[in-house]
Amino acid sequence: MNARARHQTLLEWLNRSRSARSTTTITNNTGTDSTPISKAPLLTATKVAGAAFIRGSTSTYTLTIGASASAGPINAIDAVNLSDTLPGGLTLDATPTGIGWACSGAAAATSFSCSRTGALASGSTYPAITVPVRIGLAAPASVDNTVSASGGGATVPASATVNTPVTARTDLKISKTVDVIAPTLASPNVEF
Repeated sequence: MNARARHQTLLEWLNRSRSARSTTTITNNTGTDSTPISKAPLLTATKVAGAAFIRGSTSTYTLTIGASASAGPINAIDAVNLSDTLPGGLTLDATPTGIGWACSGAAAATSFSCSRTGALASGSTYPAITVPVRIGLAAPASVDNTVSASGGGATVPASATVNTPVTARTDLKISKTVDVIAPTLASPNVEF
């Protein structure tokens, strides 16, 4: 069969196919599918400052990471990771801790990270992480601190920022005065 004959055969086949398609009548054009479509997970993050932040003392931050109630659950396969860089004037007083969390960052460090795996239902939170911090003597009057979290199957990272006022340590000053200007032989004792 030469090329012209093959071309003619192909054209005849295409014409028959078009003709067959144009005469087809569809009588049932509905269908159902019971496959559930789950929502993607969405992480939430909260950060709360502990007791008063006073220069030269210690305090804490408490971090809570969860799964949004309006989205899907966190999967058990992908790790949830968080990172935090402390603002100027603050350092870690010890490594952050939380049940099920593996955290890095030692005393005097200015940043840390934590991670964990494990499924989490929508609207639930993982156990909180406690972050012990030391407030330096040169810390500013107010500090903003942000934590960022990602993973767990979520496609959008979560973050939380807390603004905390920092106060100066109260200085205690004691002064003494003498009732008698100069001790004498008759009155050798001086009272304060």
